Amino acid sequence: MPVKEKEPKYKPFTQEEKDYIIRRHKELVDDMNKYLPDEQKLQYDKNLAKSLDDEKTIAIHRVGEQVREARLKQEQILQDLRARFGRSQQRPDPLSRTIVFALNPKDDDAAKAYNEKIYQDYLNDPGKVIYMRYKKILNFNPKKLIECGDDKLKLAEFYRDNYPLCDEAFAFSSVLSNEEYVTPEMKKSLTSVAKPIEVLGYPQTIVQASHDLDYFACPKLTMEQSVLIQNTDRELMNGISDPLRFAIMQPVVETTMKTPNEYFKQFTDNHQKLEKGFLIKRRPEKVTLDANHNPVVEEIRYDHYFSKDVAGEKRVTERPENQKFQMECMTKSFQREYLDIWQKTLYNKLDKTGNFNIDNLIKEHRGGFMERYILRNTSPEYKAFRDALKEYNDPQSPNYMNDTNLRDRTNAYLAHKGVHSAEDLQNLSGTSFNRSKLALGVLATLDDKQIIAGTVEEKWNDEYQVEVAKEPFLTAEEVDEKGVDVEKVAEDLKLENDLEVDNDLDNSF
Repeated sequence: MPVKEKEPKYKPFTQEEKDYIIRRHKELVDDMNKYLPDEQKLQYDKNLAKSLDDEKTIAIHRVGEQVREARLKQEQILQDLRARFGRSQQRPDPLSRTIVFALNPKDDDAAKAYNEKIYQDYLNDPGKVIYMRYKKILNFNPKKLIECGDDKLKLAEFYRDNYPLCDEAFAFSSVLSNEEYVTPEMKKSLTSVAKPIEVLGYPQTIVQASHDLDYFACPKLTMEQSVLIQNTDRELMNGISDPLRFAIMQPVVETTMKTPNEYFKQFTDNHQKLEKGFLIKRRPEKVTLDANHNPVVEEIRYDHYFSKDVAGEKRVTERPENQKFQMECMTKSFQREYLDIWQKTLYNKLDKTGNFNIDNLIKEHRGGFMERYILRNTSPEYKAFRDALKEYNDPQSPNYMNDTNLRDRTNAYLAHKGVHSAEDLQNLSGTSFNRSKLALGVLATLDDKQIIAGTVEEKWNDEYQVEVAKEPFLTAEEVDEKGVDVEKVAEDLKLENDLEVDNDLDNSF
């Protein structure tokens, strides 16, 4: 019985497609040679016909078609949503170019409900959408991307399975630099986090234009030839499609951009651990001396940290706790939701009911007439604690939701009163008792930080249930808390001949 031939994973080029590519290739070579000097003249690619039977070439084209189809559906969904609900009136509109990537192109009721939900939030609360889309990127572990090595097919398939977030990663800096929506510490951290996150978008360069046959017809150019054509063949550059323009520019892109494997190898070469949230946990710094020889510490780009051309004392250190917390919050929308639960939690610990009111809470803990007007002996420690509590709840204060500041002032007051636990309250009475009870309640609420943040995230995840658990390269299951050895991954890839991408990366859509 004859053995049934295995079906190819990707449909080969048709003869018609091949004929078009070869004919178009010759046209482009002839056109480009009109503008190239003799030493840069192009030759027809004698191996082009053979390369069109190559499995990787075929696969990259078909993956590009799959991505293109999904993106066209997203664009149509966006147009439909705009027609039904209107355009964003937010100014500035940080998601104007990227909201389309967040839409689910499936044609089912669940996807439609999700798309309406996220678009409505985009119109009314962009900070919420920014958090839901970009927080998972900020927390990424690049392990799965690094495992693709420099294999263009694996990078292409990675992009197909994760392209919404790859595209959003490219826009990370422009979206998160808007101080109207993001926390000040999040914006400040872009100095070091923006470039590593943008590297997530590298696979986009493999399949951005591969759906178009002209992409394969374009002759292989050196960077010099690419630059010459872009600057001299204006007739060609002005009249071509975007895919062909990208193919002409690709040599410049490949020369100026490191692959993820190359880029993140710099981290392990410098003994930096790659793990979930590593960009939040640590930051690169440069230390200089001011005119009085006092050390001045500034956050710097990782590119500067890795570069031998950037002089000075450089180091990677743990971020201050409050900066980490503000980066975890990411947006002011998340802060508002978090603070609402924080306030309710504090009231619950104080056995209070009703709506939180910081002014009433402070008033309830004022000293008596003698303390305020006769003795005037309110302790500096209590004043500092009281002011820190007010500032923590005041969006206009520099210490808004500053856990570290409030914790330090609270501990200082309790130490002043000799209170280390609730048992010590029995030694106090009157105003000292009430104030110390308040301080203990504040500390306990600060200690619930992870619980409160988790409550907000769980609530929002439930609202976006259709989309949560997608983009698997960023989910908890894919995180290797031990980090990743880039050199070992690269060595393993040299021994690997199988073109299949790991099947534990499910399709995002």
